[in-house]
Amino acid sequence: MSTRTVARAPLPMRVALIVLAVAVACLAALTVVNLSAAVLHDEATQALERNVAEAADDTSNLEMLRIRQQQVDAQFEDAGRYGMALLPALRSSIETNAAVSQALTQRIQEELDRQQQGDADTTDSSDPQEDGTASEGGGLTEEQRRRVEELLQSNQSSTPAESSGTDSQDGDSANGGDDGESTVESKPW
Repeated sequence: MSTRTVARAPLPMRVALIVLAVAVACLAALTVVNLSAAVLHDEATQALERNVAEAADDTSNLEMLRIRQQQVDAQFEDAGRYGMALLPALRSSIETNAAVSQALTQRIQEELDRQQQGDADTTDSSDPQEDGTASEGGGLTEEQRRRVEELLQSNQSSTPAESSGTDSQDGDSANGGDDGESTVESKPW
């Protein structure tokens, strides 16, 4: 019966390898968290841009827009769930876009409240409207559009240039070129 001895690494080396394996596993987990947050952020940002464009349309259905906008708010909340585990630029971008999204949701809700109040006050049509109210077809007021545009512009200046893979960054399409595709810089109003 022969006994075979298995060579073992010294204890300090085994401890170092275990620490290294744990560190690699933590980095992998942080990478997965950041990638999933970035994907959620990109999807929510695209939905927010569509909702802003639709909110500018006077014929849009504000109730449906409010529901979609609440979903966008929830997406931004999900994207920012891990807060401190996210990269600083990503966390800042999520926070900024979430603030813009919440402001848009609030403006839509205010407009819906105004419309419902207007429906209740149909007998008294001589009431003066507040300055900057929306036209009869619905949508956001000029003041609300201006504020949303300012928030979006401040967001664009505060976030690093990120490419989602589908946005082209050449001069024509970024400035609303002839390709028919709207980008972040093209505003519908």
